[in-house]
Amino acid sequence: ASPPRHKGFVDVLSRHMDNTAITRGLMATYETELAATSDCDLVMVDGSFISQLISIGDAFGKLSENPDWTQARIGDELSALQPFMDSWIHALLTEPRFIACPKYTTTRAFSSEQNILPSFARMDTRLFMSLVLAPGEISEAIPLLQNRQQGRFIADRFRAAGFDIHEDLPALLARMCSIYFRPHESSPAIRLDMSRDLYENGAALAGVLAIMSDEMSS
Repeated sequence: ASPPRHKGFVDVLSRHMDNTAITRGLMATYETELAATSDCDLVMVDGSFISQLISIGDAFGKLSENPDWTQARIGDELSALQPFMDSWIHALLTEPRFIACPKYTTTRAFSSEQNILPSFARMDTRLFMSLVLAPGEISEAIPLLQNRQQGRFIADRFRAAGFDIHEDLPALLARMCSIYFRPHESSPAIRLDMSRDLYENGAALAGVLAIMSDEMSS
């Protein structure tokens, strides 16, 4: 059987303060499943890998903290997928066919730089790159994690939720990077999150950039 192309879940939830975290986490879990089980040569995840992991960790953490969720259909749905999550997440963070493309970003990668104008240092990185990159140009790789604490923060959430991968997450995320690519003169720069293995493979990276350029011109 071919891998699933879409998934959906419909239910009525009683009012609860954790509804947002649970439903957002289920969506991120579905997206992770669809990406990891895809047979495509290139798979683009909507949003950043960091936000996906935080949403998943939050949802399964709420599931383990509150027994009431295990009685709800959405809790059953999450519980049924949990045994597969370690391998799916490991694939997304290690296989070079996966990239993530955040639509919105507020990172300021150059806020601590001393050799650029303060007005540029205050800009979010995507706006800065849109101004300085020529059409068809890419930036150097920027570490995906802003600091070591961010990796430990995510790993702690997965440990609390009972995932085995929590021990490997800091090292896996440390091997991830972001680049900025301005496909055309009329387009802003886009951010692409990827493994270092993809970034360091010139031919594979060129193929990804060509696909992104074609997509943004169609």
